[in-house]
Amino acid sequence: MKRNTSRSNGRHPNRALFGVAALVLLAVAAFSYRQWGQFKRANAEAAQTRDVVDSIDQLLSSVTDAETAQAKKVVAWSLQYGDKFQAIG
Repeated sequence: MKRNTSRSNGRHPNRALFGVAALVLLAVAAFSYRQWGQFKRANAEAAQTRDVVDSIDQLLSSVTDAETAQAKKVVAWSLQYGDKFQAIG
């Protein structure tokens, strides 16, 4: 009976498994890096969208305030000069 004294024959499967594991790790790292880049771009776009929505909200508030002020002026004018205007007309 001949005994196998070569140590390298027993290590080849371990090296192959290590190589496969390293490739899988590299693939996962590359995929994660790509996903992180997409996340950063999406986050920047979301921040820009929030800024636009905030600006629109401020514009709406300003227009509403201006409309309210104008309506108050019309009511005040109507109360002050309405009778005179109707008498002339």
